[in-house]
Amino acid sequence: MPRVRVLICLAALLFMRGIAAAGDFNEPPPRDLAGLTKVHLWATHYDVRDSAKAAKNAPYGVGAFGHQLVPFRTIAADRKVFAPGTVFFIPGLVGVTVGGARHDGYVFFGDVGRAVRGHHIDVFTGPSRKNPAPDLITSTRRKGFDAYIVTDAALIERLRQLHSRE
Repeated sequence: MPRVRVLICLAALLFMRGIAAAGDFNEPPPRDLAGLTKVHLWATHYDVRDSAKAAKNAPYGVGAFGHQLVPFRTIAADRKVFAPGTVFFIPGLVGVTVGGARHDGYVFFGDVGRAVRGHHIDVFTGPSRKNPAPDLITSTRRKGFDAYIVTDAALIERLRQLHSRE
């Protein structure tokens, strides 16, 4: 039984490390959504078991473009539709509790997936298989949500640095 407790504590520590790596979700919301490009998306999620193996400076793996995967911050998207490194603001994620922290709504396009086509995104959940936003992340093409492409250069750079392996 003590061995199980140790494993549970280690898993919790890794999960919380992922949350801290996500920048504690403390970015302010965009000032003017009307000035941003609105896109309609639908989402699923994937975890560490579905991603690449851990690498140097990337405990959860490396995405298709060389960026480290960050739980609840990295998404896989279609590079024929969106440019790698695009940052999206998803109002439906704002306030969603993830490991005791509240999400700020920002995600970073740092990976691709075999089944991710068109306006479908796949949210990386790290070591957790739990879906923190089932109404949003298990949406379908018919039941999607609106998101906004972020243009704030400073915010884009902060998320790019968060995903950097250096």
